[in-house]
Parts: sequence; C-alpha cells; structure tokens
Amino acid sequence: MRIGFDASPLVAGEGAAPGIRRVVECTLEALERRGRVEVVRLAPEGGRRSRFWRQRELPRLARGLAGIHSFLSAFPLRGPGKRVQTIHELPWKHGVKKNSDWR
Repeated sequence: MRIGFDASPLVAGEGAAPGIRRVVECTLEALERRGRVEVVRLAPEGGRRSRFWRQRELPRLARGLAGIHSFLSAFPLRGPGKRVQTIHELPWKHGVKKNSDWR
C-alpha cells in the first residue's frame, strides 16, 4: 500500500517548529524501516507557497495513493483517497488564539 505523507515541515523555509520537524522525520524513518507501507514523501519545491501547494498540487500528487497523512493542521480540502491528520495539540481548547482557527 502506497501512502503519501505531507513532508512539507522538512523543507527549509517552511517555518515548522523544530519539534514538528523532528516528529515528521522520525515517524517517516520508522515507517520506512518497518516496510509495511510504501512511504511517499510529498513536499513543495523550494519557493512554492505552502497553501497553494497543499490545495492545488498535493491532491494531484496523491493520485494513485491509498491516502494522505498530514502532520499539520493544514490539509487539502479536495482530492483522491483517504485523509489522516495528526493533531499535536488543541490550542483553541486552552484559549490560545494564535494559529488556532479551523483553517
């Protein structure tokens, strides 16, 4: 089974927190070592805006995959296959406003 993973936090300049980068890299490496699924790392090319890439290009890249996993709260709204999202925290549950809206 081929599963696409949004590896954009690993791209330089994407602004992902160091903890998120570490989680993404360690998770993908562990899955690749296990070999039970084919890990397909999907990330924007340098200079591409993340929002555009995630909504326009990521669904196109996901064709032929069983699904997409995102480590971020950003996710493609349309496209083929199943979608799984890791939620690391629930800031809105604790009154935090910055970066906590549903977008």
